[in-house]
Amino acid sequence: MQPSSSGAPGDNPVLTFYHNFLTTTPFTTRATLQTLLLLFLLSFFLPLDTWLSNTPLFTIQRFELYRLILSPLICVSFMSIVFVGMTFKSLGSRLEQAHGSIKLLLLMIQITVVVNTLFVAMCLLGYYGTGDATALMNTSQGESG
Repeated sequence: MQPSSSGAPGDNPVLTFYHNFLTTTPFTTRATLQTLLLLFLLSFFLPLDTWLSNTPLFTIQRFELYRLILSPLICVSFMSIVFVGMTFKSLGSRLEQAHGSIKLLLLMIQITVVVNTLFVAMCLLGYYGTGDATALMNTSQGESG
């Protein structure tokens, strides 16, 4: 085996990339990206889009309020993961370094709850305005490709 440029024999490029990712990415940004990747991989085996998407009928009738927070974490497309990884690593890191980990996490949760609550309200307006119950079956979720 040829020694690599750093002198250690057989450096694994994947482990090197991951180590650099761990050392250069702040906690909340890193945890969000790792969660998105984990849920993307789990979506091959489990119907996460059905379980986590914000469907007003389930959110209201079954009082499944976790859908208001977890629905943006659904990524069922490889390209979505790539684009979110490219953009959020840069933007999330800058925001987190400027304002702190807790403030970034609270900002993400606040935006998620407000947007999903507005989505539920719009679906309810559609239901009461038209009388069509299918308005309550619309879904709001993260990147769906």
